[in-house]
This record gives sequence, structure tokens and C-alpha cells, in this order.
Amino acid sequence: MALSNQALLTKGDRVYAKKKSQARVESVSFDRDSREEYLTGFHKRKVKRQQEAKKRAEEIARKERLAERQRIRQEKQKSIEKDLERLKEAEKAINGAINGDNEEDEEQEQEREEEFTGFSDSSGILKKRTIYTDGADETSVTVEEIQLDPYVDMSRAEAILKESTKRAHEYARHVEELESGPLPKPKPKIRKKKFRYLPKSERKQMVKKTKSR
Repeated sequence: MALSNQALLTKGDRVYAKKKSQARVESVSFDRDSREEYLTGFHKRKVKRQQEAKKRAEEIARKERLAERQRIRQEKQKSIEKDLERLKEAEKAINGAINGDNEEDEEQEQEREEEFTGFSDSSGILKKRTIYTDGADETSVTVEEIQLDPYVDMSRAEAILKESTKRAHEYARHVEELESGPLPKPKPKIRKKKFRYLPKSERKQMVKKTKSR
């Protein structure tokens, strides 16, 4: 059966009245402590929200750092693996080249040993002994000539010998002077007297003293 216009218009009022009767509050209690805590706790609640937001941000940053470290670790591992592969390839190439060079060196050494006929005879070490007789005394002098190393530079030998001889003569003359007598003592230095300008007041006093005399 269709509802009339009046029933349709008043239906909402009946539904609202029914809900209102179901959700009715039986009593309202007033708590002064809760009211005071609510009115004075704005700053406290704000600080608490800030701390919670900071903790969430730190946790997010920590997770991002861990992810970044893991990514860097993986990249380093890949780079190390690539470097190891390159080193292995280079080592193989070097070993192959060294083996080839060793074989060539062994062949050349064998050829040189086959062609080598020995060292040529050098002048060697010359040894000469001379005996000098002076009355009852007899002196034996042995002169040896040593073969010089062909790699030693003898171009400055004469200059070095002259310089050494000159130093020996100077040292001998110095010793002779010391033995002949003590060296003269140096004269003591005469200290100069310091000249000091007198102030005007002291000069006046000195003039008065001289006049009074």
C-alpha cells in the first residue's frame, strides 16, 4: 500500500526519534582533573607528537642507510669480481709471455755455451822480488803488479794523488811547527769605554759642582 505524502514527510521524524531514544545518555559526570589536564596539556601533547614524528623519521632514515650500504656492498663485490677476472686474464698472458721468453733465453744460453772457447790469457799478476844488501843487513822488497779492473775510471787518479800529496805536506809542516815551539798567545782585546749622554739635570749639577770648587 502506497504511503501518503504526509506519512512520507513525517517518516523521517519518527526514525530520528527512535535513534535518539536508543543513543540517549543517561548521565553526564564532570571531572575537574580531566578538564584541567586537557586544557593545560596542549604543549605536552604537541611535544609528544613531535617526538613520535622524529622517531618515525629516524627509523625511515635508518632503513634507507641500510639499503644504501647493501647497494654499495653489492656494487663493490661486483667490482672486485671484475678486477679478479681481469687479473686472472693478465696473469695468464704474463705467464705465457714469460714462458716464451724463458724458452728463448735457454736456447740463446745454450748457443753461447756451445760457442764459448774459454777466457783469453791476460797479463795476470806480475811478481818481482829484489834483495838489497847493506853490510850485514839484508832487505827483501817484493813488487807486485795487480791487473786493474777494466771498469774502474782511472782518469782522475793522478789529480787525486797530487791532492793527497799536498795535504800530506801541509800536515807535516803543521806538525813541525807544533814541535818547534808553542804558538804565540793572541793579544787580549781592549774593551772600549761606553760613552753615555747625561741628561740635562745631571749636566747642571756637574756644572754647579765644578763652579763651587
